[in-house]
Amino acid sequence: MVFVMSVVMFGVGSAMASPNVRSRPADIPQWVPITIDHPRPATDPLPAALTATSDVGGTVISLKQADAVLSAVWSLRQQAFETDNQSLMSEFESGPALESDEVTCGCNARGVRGSIGAQSLLVPKQEKFPASFLAEVTTTLLGAPYMQYLVIARESKATPWEVVSDPGDSETLPLGQPKVGRGRFDDRAIPDVAVKELPGELASYWHTWTEEDHAPRHSPFAPGKWTTKAGAIYGEDPSGTMSAQNGLVGYNTFKSGGADEAWTFATATGSITCGVVRWQTIWTYPGSGVYQDPARNNWGKSIAPGSYEYEAETQIMQPCFIQRPGDRIVVVSGQGDPDTEQAAHPLQPVPPSPTPTNIV
Repeated sequence: MVFVMSVVMFGVGSAMASPNVRSRPADIPQWVPITIDHPRPATDPLPAALTATSDVGGTVISLKQADAVLSAVWSLRQQAFETDNQSLMSEFESGPALESDEVTCGCNARGVRGSIGAQSLLVPKQEKFPASFLAEVTTTLLGAPYMQYLVIARESKATPWEVVSDPGDSETLPLGQPKVGRGRFDDRAIPDVAVKELPGELASYWHTWTEEDHAPRHSPFAPGKWTTKAGAIYGEDPSGTMSAQNGLVGYNTFKSGGADEAWTFATATGSITCGVVRWQTIWTYPGSGVYQDPARNNWGKSIAPGSYEYEAETQIMQPCFIQRPGDRIVVVSGQGDPDTEQAAHPLQPVPPSPTPTNIV
């Protein structure tokens, strides 16, 4: 299957490098709203841990139960990833996790995580639903060490615990330890406006790198894999750059998720916030648009054959932000996962030229 962007370390396309900022033509939209056709959830019985009532008064989930919930969803994810069972995924995942794991563009399947090596649970004491907790796990992916973060949430007593966010990173990182409060629960961090805006700040940070080939002034983020290193790679392909692979021109936009796609938990040394940034590249060929072949090899199975004015390719990132007093913010987990491929503005087919008549 041929795709314009190859999802490598940072999910960056293979366009020619250019030091200049290219302006976006007025007819190229800033953002195409994404549409995801989630599969119908399976109806298989879920593990009892996902629907159990709390065994500790005054809270909707105990530390022991959180451990059982993590074990249950870990096994379900291994099963769903191994068999590429998207209906099963939809039964115990939602939100950014499901959006990331479905891989709706059809360009690759999810890698199966190994077994749990070590884990840390940040479980606040919560008296009512909706409720959530954070699990940090050391594991393996494709045989290499991997750090998996899972935000697990439950909307009401009538619904199960679900994975709503699943950031991950190949870096070897220390497990965050809870800020232990009463009853050994995590002393829940109260997310203020500044914390909720961190994904938006990172979206702006990456956009500045992409368009201006440098970090924004007065950035709150520490140098690292998902900031300065990722930014330098993004900076190689500003909007309006032509791809050396196929001659298409791409225009980039980074957009953060809303406040309902950000979760904050206290740690013994500060706090950790996980959120969402989506990266969309709109591709077009000046003067003729883009073409999807009948076999759907050019743009993936989600786009019908035909010619279109442009194609919007979206990826989802789930960065986490580690904050410690006196330190700059460390960003972990910024890998781009293929999200959607959407074509827009169908072009009328060009009638075939008449067959020349031989003149004798």
